[in-house]
Amino acid sequence: MYNQKLDINEAFTLLKSNYVLESFNENAHYTFVFDENKIIVSSKDFNAKLNPYDFKEIFKDYLFSPIKDDNNEEKIDPQKDNEYYSKLQNKQ
Repeated sequence: MYNQKLDINEAFTLLKSNYVLESFNENAHYTFVFDENKIIVSSKDFNAKLNPYDFKEIFKDYLFSPIKDDNNEEKIDPQKDNEYYSKLQNKQ
């Protein structure tokens, strides 16, 4: 999956699943992270927090790739992680 080129809709789905994505064009290397209801876009000369509509409009013609974790571990959903540990504590 990490070598795939994703369109804007596939990219948005992965961002909502806590993946970090990147995209290159002739002028810049962008990274994308989903934070609450905004997409944080970063590059050397540009930083912004965009709502989903603006993100899709501005980057609709870009291709995206997930950034592979250095530790190769599966992504952990913080909410599910908290629920799991809460259940463990309630059993004790």
